[in-house]
Amino acid sequence: MSIVKSAITLLLMTIFAIPMLAQSVGRISGNVVDPSGSVISKATVTCTNSQTGLTRKTETNQDDMFAIPNVPIGNYTVTVAAPGFETQLRQNVSLLTGQNLDLTFSLPIGSASQRIEVTEGAPLVQTDSSSVQTSVNQKQMQDLPLNGRNALQLTTLTPGTVLTNVGTESGQQDNTGLSVNGLRATQNNF
Repeated sequence: MSIVKSAITLLLMTIFAIPMLAQSVGRISGNVVDPSGSVISKATVTCTNSQTGLTRKTETNQDDMFAIPNVPIGNYTVTVAAPGFETQLRQNVSLLTGQNLDLTFSLPIGSASQRIEVTEGAPLVQTDSSSVQTSVNQKQMQDLPLNGRNALQLTTLTPGTVLTNVGTESGQQDNTGLSVNGLRATQNNF
């Protein structure tokens, strides 16, 4: 009987641990078009992490779209190349936890030896979802005065969040709760 309990416990731990793996990744996606707005399929998109050198590659599909899921957070250089078009390079693309970057590249017609460097950063407004998120870096965690070193207080750095005196579950009124954008403390998914 104890073997069955151990197997069930291991299975449950594995199931609940899987979502935790996705907490420090984001997604880089977008489309690649020519100057007239026409589709460029099979364009090569390369994302290189500026700090670690990690490189991820993909190609655009027949609808000029590309997606690179589960990309570790950090600063990236995104390079787009296609035969008959100039190569574009976008540096300092910052990817935060859970963020979905939607990048658009317009490749001018040119020879393979030409290269264009785009200095525009990632878009500041995320149009793919209505989620509100904030990443707290190590320096902020060390420098901010936390009462009793309670990490839950860091959530108040996200716009629209407040700590409440109402507990997070029924019968736990003595615990501190978190309200996001006016929701009750029991309705938050964090």
